[in-house]
Amino acid sequence: MNKRRLLGLFFAVVIMIAAAGCSDDIDKAISMLGDKNKQEEALGIISVSAKDPMPKLLKAMKNKKLSALTRENVALLIGVQCDKTKDDSAVPALVDAMKGAEPSVAKAILEAFDKIPGDKSVKALQDAVNLKNKEVAAEASRILDSRAAALETEADKLTGQAAVKQQIVFLEEAVKINPANKERVKKLATLYSLSGQDGKAKDLLSSGGVFVLAVKALGPLPNDGQDYIDPAKIDFAAPIASPTGVDISWIDLTNIPDSGAIDFRRNASLRNPNSAYYAAFKMNVKSAEKAVLKIYGSDDTISLWLNGKAIISADAFKDQEKAFDAELKSGANLAVLKVYSRRSPRFSIRISGPNDKNISGLSVSL
Repeated sequence: MNKRRLLGLFFAVVIMIAAAGCSDDIDKAISMLGDKNKQEEALGIISVSAKDPMPKLLKAMKNKKLSALTRENVALLIGVQCDKTKDDSAVPALVDAMKGAEPSVAKAILEAFDKIPGDKSVKALQDAVNLKNKEVAAEASRILDSRAAALETEADKLTGQAAVKQQIVFLEEAVKINPANKERVKKLATLYSLSGQDGKAKDLLSSGGVFVLAVKALGPLPNDGQDYIDPAKIDFAAPIASPTGVDISWIDLTNIPDSGAIDFRRNASLRNPNSAYYAAFKMNVKSAEKAVLKIYGSDDTISLWLNGKAIISADAFKDQEKAFDAELKSGANLAVLKVYSRRSPRFSIRISGPNDKNISGLSVSL
């Protein structure tokens, strides 16, 4: 065997041994991720590995025997790897790993989604906004809005009429990422109008359901956690006795803008911080229908009853819109909201069928 062939064989064996060793090193590094004193060393081992660490990382993500801290760091590493390779194929496995995961692990997975490019990771974050764990859902909402805000910032850097077209591109992507931010939606609608696309502006403001543009309102009442009405038995003509000794009557709010923003600050009789309020309206349909009620809150805690049945119980809203399934009966359906706010409430309500389709024959009345 000549010298060149001997050297070639030697290097081939070295590479094979190194590859096998890398696989073992990755396992060893993953086991070290649960030790805060060894995390930096573990990250170094994985980053210089000649072998793709993703299969081992995904396997570790599923291993509930590993500590929460280990899986948190594994999730973050998956996000880094996906960002480096511009590959989103790990998203389904991360979504599956979120089921039943500890809040700290779920949040780490959300951070991984934030690093992963593509629509799959955005959809995963959007789905996470509706998780039962409010802390995790709020984090998903924050990440989405942060990504959208970055695009809005890029749009804001552009100036002049000639820049409107590119601003629209940035804001369209921002609204796609986080449609729950109503201010950003209105900003995009304004740009559509400035560019002569009034039809698009109108469609944008009405997309995803019909806004409620008139409600009966009652308040302010003390923000003390008590219910001052029975949502199943309401007499809108009868005043409510407040603990302050002043009777409060229902009033009609009919000057709600097309954007659906119900802002109690605009009404002097409702402008009172750190108070509770009620709002009510009717949804009228010819036959029983499945509906989706989309409620946006600026910084409010909201409860909702439909035909006297509780749909939401003291759910916190932080500049976000949440969707709730509802069953409408034939005829009139009474929806009652109770809104608590440290400031005066600002909220909106949209009604649609499943998959954002309009409900045929739906009308909204007081």
